[in-house]
Amino acid sequence: MAEYVHRKLGRIAGSYVREEYPSKEIVVEVGGRKVLAFQNKDIHTHKPKSVVVPGYILNYQARTNADGLKVSDIELITDSAERAAVEKEIFRKELEGFINFWT
Repeated sequence: MAEYVHRKLGRIAGSYVREEYPSKEIVVEVGGRKVLAFQNKDIHTHKPKSVVVPGYILNYQARTNADGLKVSDIELITDSAERAAVEKEIFRKELEGFINFWT
């Protein structure tokens, strides 16, 4: 089991405010299980850059850490066939960018 810490909005470059990471949270269902994924955008062009896949959701925003951020429990996706099924669903949802699975 791994943990994913959900980020809040952050401030960079003075008054410019942007979402730190991720740009857009996505939940896709594959084989009856929910998968947590994020589509990140290029900071300058705002075009899709990558899709990060932490893994299967075990407990979504199950608790709050010491910094006040929500934490989800996830299961990493290591099987190549399962990764291929997740990639297929991500592309079916028309998400763009390089897909990066947590390891």
